Amino acid sequence: MTAAATKLKETPVKKLFLSYLIPSVLGMLLMSVNIVLDGIFVSRGVGPNGLAAINISVPAFSLILAISLWIGAGGATIYSISLGKNELAYARSVFSQSILFCMLLTGAIMGACLLKIDELAWFLGSNEITLPYVMDYLPVLLVFGIVFVLENALSIFVRNDGNPNLAMAGLVVSAALNIILD
Repeated sequence: MTAAATKLKETPVKKLFLSYLIPSVLGMLLMSVNIVLDGIFVSRGVGPNGLAAINISVPAFSLILAISLWIGAGGATIYSISLGKNELAYARSVFSQSILFCMLLTGAIMGACLLKIDELAWFLGSNEITLPYVMDYLPVLLVFGIVFVLENALSIFVRNDGNPNLAMAGLVVSAALNIILD
């Protein structure tokens, strides 16, 4: 049995719950602050049309987030059940397949979106004024979508592998990098 599985079995439920709850809530809070800061930086640096471009592109971001949560949460649940049954080889296989599926699915969707980016921008609600801003922002969002999907999915797996603090640290680093790059 892995050290994580042993820790999960031997730690009192209340203590275990809090050890997962606090880093998870702090991580989500940090991501929310990060989104607000993005809006502030863009609105002050680019103006209202830049902020509109971000809002027009939000559905693409939502799709990326949904994929990472869908595959990450589902795969990590099967992974955790397998660890609990002491089926380490199967757990590793689930992890590998989940990460590969995240990359392939996101890559395919993002590739298709990049090929038809003009049509996608209009479909999402661009107009003549916001289109140049959307065309600056949306390709970057799509290209880095695979990194975001991997970060989210890996964070879920790391949390389920018994290290919620490391998952939170990953969110802190990615949020800090985003703020610095802003």
